[in-house]
Amino acid sequence: MSLSPSMPRRPAHPALRRPLGTCLTLAVLGLAALLPGGRTASARQPERGAAADQDPLLAYQMVAQWPQRSDAAQGLFQSPSDLDMTRDGTVFIADPGVGGVHRLLPTGEWAAPFGVTGGFPSQLGRVGDIAVGPDPNVPGFPYSAERVYVLDTAADRVAIYGPDGKYQSAWTGIKGQGIAVGSMDSRVFVLDKETSEVLALDPRGGTLLFKFGVRGTDDGQFSSFTDVDVSGDGKVIAIGDKRGQRLQIFDLATAEQLTADPALPAATLRKVYDLTDARFSQKDFSCDASRVNRRCRSGFARDDAAIRLPERVSRGRHIKMRLVPGPRLLEASKPI
Repeated sequence: MSLSPSMPRRPAHPALRRPLGTCLTLAVLGLAALLPGGRTASARQPERGAAADQDPLLAYQMVAQWPQRSDAAQGLFQSPSDLDMTRDGTVFIADPGVGGVHRLLPTGEWAAPFGVTGGFPSQLGRVGDIAVGPDPNVPGFPYSAERVYVLDTAADRVAIYGPDGKYQSAWTGIKGQGIAVGSMDSRVFVLDKETSEVLALDPRGGTLLFKFGVRGTDDGQFSSFTDVDVSGDGKVIAIGDKRGQRLQIFDLATAEQLTADPALPAATLRKVYDLTDARFSQKDFSCDASRVNRRCRSGFARDDAAIRLPERVSRGRHIKMRLVPGPRLLEASKPI
């Protein structure tokens, strides 16, 4: 759910002004193979993430926050849990505490939240993770309009809204734990917490395209997955398994490849990172795979994924947005 450094520049938020401090994000590298479940996977043994492969910590300087820390006690958020951004720089924040999805506009102003009123089906029972992806119903897809996918964990569905917060439709019968959408590939990936499978859904109607994964502790299996992110081109997916204390990276076949060769494995395990390795914890920063964020639009840069994160990070070309659970703030920072 993070944003590619190679994407076109977004309009800067006018509110991003004075430097206030620094924050860090930890990144790791990835490679490997083997996947039980779903389509047949290749049988190469996955490599374990070597500590020596780990990228150094990247320093960012905070430039703005909403609301101001002095007003945080009466601020907008109660328990923010996830965020994503559209191409124009609008930030969407899920808050199951207050309820609904909140919007920070490119002007730095707050728009009314959506999913909190109106009754079912437009009103959310409990907001879960969110993801922004291209809207297949608008001419120019996938390069034109976008929409917001929201996991409604109380109703076991994926609710879909326009960027203006207008309810569009819903896919029912999905017990989602995490959700991600390729910005150009457009396939919607949902972690099914009931089956421990990763579901690949067609954005045009939620039809199941393929699925993979089973519950377990072996490589390619999921003990208790927590989050997912996918590259913009839909060729690489990273899945955090907090209870299994690991991150797993898979190569994905494209829709065109699967159409040309139905026997092709839909997903192949590339690499597994053992997060119990001491090198994945530095001072106050610990990788537990509770949040996973891609760093690039096309695949993962040098096959890497950011796996630090008790908070959520979403990156633009120069600006990184993150949720800070303690004081319930939204912060923006830029590379030093």
